[in-house]
Amino acid sequence: MDWDDLKFVTALAGAGNVRAAGRQLGVHGSTVARRVEQLEQRLGVRLFSRTRAGMRVTEDGRALLDTARSVAEQLDTLEQTLRRRKTAAAGLVRIAAADLLAAALLPGLARLRTREPDIDFELVGGDALQALERRTADVAVVVTEDPPGHLLGRALGEYREAWYGAPAFLDALSDPPEAVVAVAPARPLLALEAARAGLGIARLPCRLGDADERLQRAATPPPVLISRLWLLSSPDLRGVARVQLVAGFLQEYLTEPA
Repeated sequence: MDWDDLKFVTALAGAGNVRAAGRQLGVHGSTVARRVEQLEQRLGVRLFSRTRAGMRVTEDGRALLDTARSVAEQLDTLEQTLRRRKTAAAGLVRIAAADLLAAALLPGLARLRTREPDIDFELVGGDALQALERRTADVAVVVTEDPPGHLLGRALGEYREAWYGAPAFLDALSDPPEAVVAVAPARPLLALEAARAGLGIARLPCRLGDADERLQRAATPPPVLISRLWLLSSPDLRGVARVQLVAGFLQEYLTEPA
């Protein structure tokens, strides 16, 4: 069924004749009559009967109108709900970042949680860009020199990494070698915990390592510029208040001095 036909049925039922219904809809009365007749033919029922007083709705017509009004009310309720969700700074925001970058976001998210208690967060680890493309994340913090052009992007500056370890561990080394790690590099969070426990050194984002009171940056080798840091999101979420609020906060947090 063409839902556009229902406005002709509704107008004719209210106006009582095709001319008045046509004026109400801004079309010729013959258009109203034709659209109603075509709908009757498709449904195989009579929706109106002609009387001296005008067009009278049949029993089938009343059933159709009752259903149409119910559907219209449900659609209106749904539209209002969606509008409220779009404009309200409340609900779930999914943030994707590689594991170590996600760990660096935690203090900031704790601060934002205090400021905006109606927003919930879900951190998605692993491939942040892939999570964004698959719509399993709303915003992503990504290390890249060339962010995809179809995504909304906010440049966050340079991304650097350096070697970190527990102060006591570093004090015991006269010249910390680059290869000293406690676990395989493929398990970055384990390497982080091992460095905190004094079992070795780990290569970490400077944003994370410098802010960790349990760690100290190794004197050598110096920090390495890896790439650029970007905050990315889908254009579809441009007008969603909670997503834009979180994205704005992350931009502020990740560009302020560590």
